[in-house]
Amino acid sequence: MKTILRSIVLIKDVPLLLIIKKAKKLSIVSQRMAFYEHQKPHLVLDMVAVDKKYRGQKFMSQMIRAALDEADKRRTFCVLETETIENVRIYEHFGFQLS
Repeated sequence: MKTILRSIVLIKDVPLLLIIKKAKKLSIVSQRMAFYEHQKPHLVLDMVAVDKKYRGQKFMSQMIRAALDEADKRRTFCVLETETIENVRIYEHFGFQLS
């Protein structure tokens, strides 16, 4: 309950239009990811983010490699979705492919 209340407090500072826009994107992502529900067990990278003050220190690489190592250990695959075309190049570097 405390987590929900903290989230509500944070939301009050976010413009309503932005919340609606993000909710629509989340709905689209959910529909796309539903395809994978019928695939063999897999890992989903839901969000990868690094605070600006820590960027350039390979933290994102460490997080993604840890997820990919876990997928290899489980003999499965890993999926993700990005909102920006700029991120595609980053994820391709780790072996992800557009589908």
